[in-house]
Amino acid sequence: YLASLAPTKNLLPTEGFAKWRALETLNFIATELHKGTSPLFRKPNDEVRDATHKNLIDRWGLFEGKLGDKPYVVGDFSIADAYAFTVLRWAKGFKVDLSGLPKLEAYFQRVQARPAVQQALTEEGLPTS
Repeated sequence: YLASLAPTKNLLPTEGFAKWRALETLNFIATELHKGTSPLFRKPNDEVRDATHKNLIDRWGLFEGKLGDKPYVVGDFSIADAYAFTVLRWAKGFKVDLSGLPKLEAYFQRVQARPAVQQALTEEGLPTS
């Protein structure tokens, strides 16, 4: 929906295999990363928190593998990157140890440095670094 509001921004491939890969990636973010983080919002006991952290480290590792050496997960910056960045900020806020995923950290820094991301963070009153 968001990508369709600004079609000239090319925030989501609209044709061919790239479109389906982008949708697959969005689904992975929603079902594995976003939903996987949700137990942490309920302030779980240590056992649940530790299991959730372990699962998230695994899932973010899969995401890092999908990212590979590309600057953004589906090639050019897309809504998948905006969504992943948001959920990755949550993981960092919950102190999920992603230090073993250096490409993921570089990706996070790259997305965070984008002027539009900086503007959105500022407008939302969130830390920009």
